[in-house]
Amino acid sequence: MLSSFLSSTLSNAFTLWALPSSEISFAHSARSWGITTQLLKGNLLQSAVDRINSISGKQLNVADISIQILRDSIRLSHRLNEFLGEISTTEITYHPRLKGYGFLNSCSPDILSTDTLIEVKTSAYGFRIEDFRQLFLYQFLAIQNGITLNRLVLVNPRLGFAMTMPALEYWERVTRKTYQRGLSEVAEYLVTA
Repeated sequence: MLSSFLSSTLSNAFTLWALPSSEISFAHSARSWGITTQLLKGNLLQSAVDRINSISGKQLNVADISIQILRDSIRLSHRLNEFLGEISTTEITYHPRLKGYGFLNSCSPDILSTDTLIEVKTSAYGFRIEDFRQLFLYQFLAIQNGITLNRLVLVNPRLGFAMTMPALEYWERVTRKTYQRGLSEVAEYLVTA
C-alpha cells in the first residue's frame, strides 16, 4: 500500500512549470522580508524569470511579463506576507535546498520557517492530492536533512485560505504507520525501488 502511494507520489508530485505571477510574487515577498538569496541578487524581475526558465526549461524574457501579471504578483506577495505575519513566522528561508535521498533528487520547498514547512499554491482552484503528496516528500527530505518540523502548511494567497497540519500526525496518517516505522519504510523504498 505504502509503495503504491510512493510510486504515484514520485511520478506526480513535482510540476515543471511555474506561473510567472507565482515566482515574481515569491521574489517580491522575500525582498519584503529583507531576504536576499543568491537567486534574488540584482533585478527582482530578472531573478524570477531566471528561476522560471531553470525550472521549466522555457525561455521566458522579462519583456514577456505583462502589467497584469506584475499587478497580480504584487497582490499575491502582499497576501502571502500578511499570512506569514499572522502565523508568527520567523527565520524565513525561501526555496531552501534539501539534499535528495535514494532516487529522490534534491529539491526546494517554497518556505521553511523555524519548525514549519510552508508550500504555497497560487492556482484558482483548491488544493489537489498532488499538493499533499508534494508536502509529504518535502517533509521526508526535511527529516533526512536533519530539520525538525512541527507543522506543515499549504497556503493559497490567491484564494485566501490555508491548511495547517501537525507534522507528526500528518506523517503517521499518510503512511498509516508509526513515525519511525513509516520513516524506515519510505527510506527503504527510495533506495531499493
